Amino acid sequence: MVDVYSSMKWSFCVVALASVTLLGCPETGVVKDGLVVVDDVPQLNVAAVEEDAVAFTTSGASPIQVGDIIVGSDKGGFLRRVEAVSETKGGVLTQTSKASLAEAIDFGMLFQDIEFTTQDFINAGLIGVDGVATIVDLSGKDIYRDYGIAVTVARGTLECVPEIYLAASWNGFRLSRFNMQTSGTAILNFDVQVGVDDQTTLRFETDLIPPITQPFATSIGPIPVVGVASLRFPIGITGRFDGDTAVTAGFDIVDDFDFSGLFEGGNWSSDFQAGTPVFTGHEPVWVIEIGADIVVYVKVVPAVTLYSAATLSGYVMPYLRADIDVYPSPMTVVLTGGLNAGVSFDLSVLDFRVWGYSYDWAGPSAQLYTWSAAY
Repeated sequence: MVDVYSSMKWSFCVVALASVTLLGCPETGVVKDGLVVVDDVPQLNVAAVEEDAVAFTTSGASPIQVGDIIVGSDKGGFLRRVEAVSETKGGVLTQTSKASLAEAIDFGMLFQDIEFTTQDFINAGLIGVDGVATIVDLSGKDIYRDYGIAVTVARGTLECVPEIYLAASWNGFRLSRFNMQTSGTAILNFDVQVGVDDQTTLRFETDLIPPITQPFATSIGPIPVVGVASLRFPIGITGRFDGDTAVTAGFDIVDDFDFSGLFEGGNWSSDFQAGTPVFTGHEPVWVIEIGADIVVYVKVVPAVTLYSAATLSGYVMPYLRADIDVYPSPMTVVLTGGLNAGVSFDLSVLDFRVWGYSYDWAGPSAQLYTWSAAY
């Protein structure tokens, strides 16, 4: 996907002009009537940020009034509209509702390039494989265990350190353009053991490890923009077992990926490029009394959350499907590997008038193993 924004790469670069930077008295924190940047109000200290309230301790008069939009970077960041104000000696409690950047920015632009690092993985407590913290060891992990059901990763590793590029622009107090692009390489090598004792339908998903996180802070003129980039690795299984079945199967995949979502001119579009994935199937081992049709997958889910409110995310999902038919003869086993992807954007914190957007792609797939025998 060729995009005018994607050719510009900075750690961060922000621009805000005219109506944001030139109105009001920034040294008091009041950028313009109705917009208060709390970081620039020395007599206000953020005590707590709740879902519908922000509390402050004060050492002087507070400029906050009902109807104001307040924004700050403390306590994970907040962007709120003030619905009520209660002042006590030494404190201010504001009852708040959600606000969006479009209510505060006449004209401005935001660019953010996020690259996860080895240190981010180390900070999450990961040891890695052979001294490489970004390689996630999946071996021996119990994924699901219940009466008569067991799903375990016999062996496996996953490495994926994607890069996220985020861009947005506002014009006339409206979001005029948004683009989020994620790219990287997924390297997965795993074998999964699945065993059931009876007819069963399964559908579940769980995170393999705690999320990898990277907080960031930047600004649009005097307005602070605070967020957290995160990286999750869920594993899941869906499908049915017709009876007593035990299967161990797996595959390797190496693939470059690039997916994006674009809002411009009031319309959404999206794109997914999966390169040319290299699949290698592992010969399965099974004990089968009756059939099954199951999909085991691992997701890579990069996301950006702004002001602890709206989330912009995507995923790439390598998967293995095992289709086992016992009746009628011949008995057949078919393993298929594939790579899917998707995006999901909640832009309410950028502009409450823009509807969210999501899209899922069925990517490339390949038959990895087939076996058949008459009886």
